[in-house]
Amino acid sequence: MRGPSRAVPGASLLMLPLVLSLGLSLVGCAGFEEETPLSVLAAAESDMADLSSMRLRTTEYAGGVKETRDLVVTRAGDCAGTVTTAGASVQVLRVSGEVWIRPDEGYWPLVFEGPLVANLGDTWIRLTSSAELDRFCDIDAPYRAFVGSPRDLTWLNTGPGELAGVAVVRLEGARDDGTRVGVAVTVDEPHRIVAMELGGAGRGSAELYGFDDGTLVEPPDPGDVVQVDDLR
Repeated sequence: MRGPSRAVPGASLLMLPLVLSLGLSLVGCAGFEEETPLSVLAAAESDMADLSSMRLRTTEYAGGVKETRDLVVTRAGDCAGTVTTAGASVQVLRVSGEVWIRPDEGYWPLVFEGPLVANLGDTWIRLTSSAELDRFCDIDAPYRAFVGSPRDLTWLNTGPGELAGVAVVRLEGARDDGTRVGVAVTVDEPHRIVAMELGGAGRGSAELYGFDDGTLVEPPDPGDVVQVDDLR
């Protein structure tokens, strides 16, 4: 079976209380890190618009339910990796609009009605619609989820630091409803957002890494695929 196999280590980010701190230490460089938060974010948005692929690890909460993602995503909308919701996991693979999944026993009821088909083993299930995975495979979705429109927040540039040995500038933002956002952007060009943190009821975190690392997202071997209609 083909598919992405390289794992690129990412860095974890913790907020105290929304100060990006784990792996961060003050550095004395001047320049980009002294620009206004909106300028920093605009530069990152512009540079990241040219990305063809990246890896991401996210943790988000919706209605008290925890969802984590460990994926490689491409500008074309392809993706591969694992999504875990309330402890139930599904492997996902999307290539050129075609979608395959491998749900575990807990995730099965979230996709299909009825009990788990026990004899599928490592077989991929090809879905007839990609709508269920569109939100996972959008390369810009994490930024929209955590930051949204930057001008809707009040920002503070909290200064330079390091994250996993990379010089970053740290930003903190606040929405009118009190929700707080933390962002870390690389100082060197091309500027990349490498971490985001969200406080409040919709709390969450995101690590972005492996930018344009050459990973290819490929479809599974046809011999390892069963059609979803054959399971109904």
